[in-house]
Formats: sequence, structure tokens, C-alpha cells
Amino acid sequence: MIGKELEKILFFHNPWWQEKKVPRVLLPDFEKPVLAKIKKHLKGLERIIVLKGPRRTGKTTLFYQVIDFLLASGVNSFDILFLSFDDLSLRVNLEDRKSVV
Repeated sequence: MIGKELEKILFFHNPWWQEKKVPRVLLPDFEKPVLAKIKKHLKGLERIIVLKGPRRTGKTTLFYQVIDFLLASGVNSFDILFLSFDDLSLRVNLEDRKSVV
């Protein structure tokens, strides 16, 4: 995967980089109850957050709600990176690479 191709994929997964907001279609009309707990932990946190759990339990929806909260709190849109590891175009065969960075 080379520069422009990777950039295109990243912009696809992070539409707030251009729009400066999470597209409405990605946000439900309700907030997940756990969102309030996550918001409390986000204040002053300078770490990567990983959310794991069973498939189809709302993790992606929750992340979009967190991203919406961060943007509303004044976080720079380019400081928020979202990747879906279900995207086949992001998969790399490490055996084909001569070196791993």
C-alpha cells in the first residue's frame, strides 16, 4: 500500500478530517449508556483507546459518538484516527514485505 492509496483509505474512514464533524448518518438518535463513563475518562487523557468486544454489539457506533464528543470539545479533527480492521484494503501480507517498520 503506497502513499496516495493509504491516504484515500484513511480519509474514507475519517470523514471528519474534511467535514470537521461526524456525518449524521453515522450517529444514532440515542447515546449508549457507557458513553457517559467514557467521556469522564477522556478528560486529560493522552492515550490510544482500544475498545474490544463481540461482533455487532455497537462498538463502532460508540466510537463515532466518542469522536463526535471529542470534536465538540475542541479536539483537532486530525488528532482523531479511526480504522476498521474489517476493511480488507488495510490488510498487508507481512511475508511479502522485506522489512516491517
